[in-house]
Amino acid sequence: MAESTFKKGSSDLFLEYLNKYKDEVRSKNTDEFYHVNVVADAYKQGFSDGTKSAEKDFMQQLIQSRLDDFIKKAQQVYILSSELISFLKEKGFSAEAMYICPSFSSPKSIIVVSEELVLNDEFNQTVYPKIYDFRKVFATVFSDVLDISIIGSEDLDTSLLEEDGFGYNEVYTD
Repeated sequence: MAESTFKKGSSDLFLEYLNKYKDEVRSKNTDEFYHVNVVADAYKQGFSDGTKSAEKDFMQQLIQSRLDDFIKKAQQVYILSSELISFLKEKGFSAEAMYICPSFSSPKSIIVVSEELVLNDEFNQTVYPKIYDFRKVFATVFSDVLDISIIGSEDLDTSLLEEDGFGYNEVYTD
């Protein structure tokens, strides 16, 4: 978990956080997966040579591709969430924190604001159309859904957020 004030170097902290997911991506993408091309290559090269070389090369390429996709998706979640916070700041609103869950299938971001903002009609009319726009951008790029939520800070249990996979956060002080 990383804590910082909002500044340009925050993206470096997020990249450090993502590095711990590399092994998890590798293991998730190799479980119970055996591509038909591996079998064909093994037959052409001789079963023993093919099993050792073609399967290994294919799996390494597959894992690296999945890892690259995961990092691109997680970076985009971070960028869009940071852009939303900057947008709110431009409109005169402030966020207290950002939490990110870089899930493999459906990444999530939570922006924490004061309880007063959650009930403020002007805030809601400003933030939710922007969230909708960001979700469309994400869906276009990744053909996947991005869940950006706004929650109030009152009675927020950060340990429960961590348990739900929101392991990265930034806390903002004005």
